[in-house]
Amino acid sequence: MTLDAMHWVWTNSQSKGNTRLALLHVADQVRTEACEVRIGQPAFMAALNAAKNTVRDAIEDAVKLGELEIAEPAAGRRAALYRLPKAVGYLRRGSEADPLENRSGSSPDPLRTEESSRRGSSSDPLESVEGQISTRRGSEVDPLTHTHKEQAGEKAGRPDAITICQPLIAEMTNAGITVSWGMKPQDWFAIAEIVERAGVPAMVAFARATIRTTREPVRFATFFLRTGWKGLPPAARAVPSQPAAGPAPHCGHPDCDPVTRTRETEDDRGIRSLTRCPACNPNAQRGHAA
Repeated sequence: MTLDAMHWVWTNSQSKGNTRLALLHVADQVRTEACEVRIGQPAFMAALNAAKNTVRDAIEDAVKLGELEIAEPAAGRRAALYRLPKAVGYLRRGSEADPLENRSGSSPDPLRTEESSRRGSSSDPLESVEGQISTRRGSEVDPLTHTHKEQAGEKAGRPDAITICQPLIAEMTNAGITVSWGMKPQDWFAIAEIVERAGVPAMVAFARATIRTTREPVRFATFFLRTGWKGLPPAARAVPSQPAAGPAPHCGHPDCDPVTRTRETEDDRGIRSLTRCPACNPNAQRGHAA
């Protein structure tokens, strides 16, 4: 059994019309067991392909049904935090029908595993609704479902690309940059490589600068990938400090003390004094000569 907020909305929600679409969009973005996600109103408007008032009414209806909570209201550029309270802890049994499976029986979904593509026989009930939710998304498919994670998954025991990108997603959200992370597996691999090469701070800084200079709202993380993340330089590495040089070996002169590296000398008046051994202290000798 697996946690699945989207499946809960499809099988348990009492919502209809735009309210159902709003709940599906929230469930599609959920990535935590608390079923929480930050979504800006522009993203809702794009998902429902509707005006601001329509989105507001859909959200209010979902809240009245008790199927949606606003955990934190929007503040400035920080999007509101939404929660699906009734989907928390919901487990989908493996024997139940998965409405996201490809049941056309013709061309299998290339982003799903071979096993899941062999399961179906009937038409996909999401075809008509998904066209509204994914308006203007083109061919991008959300790889964060269980089967898509396998496509963007582990290689030779190293963390999968989506896991590597989690710190970036968290910092982007904390910075108020709410975008869709629905991408193809090759885009996850590309971003994961940049995270490891350039680092999360540089990527977030680039995204902030890009948003300030872009006229149209940025809705997809792939926008930053195409416009500049690929060209970010490697993160600066700390240069290891050189160990301090040890003392020069003793010169071996019989008049040179091996501990103090000084020699006892006598001037023309017969006065004895200690001076630094010129062989053991060449720098001091050069400084004296200068």
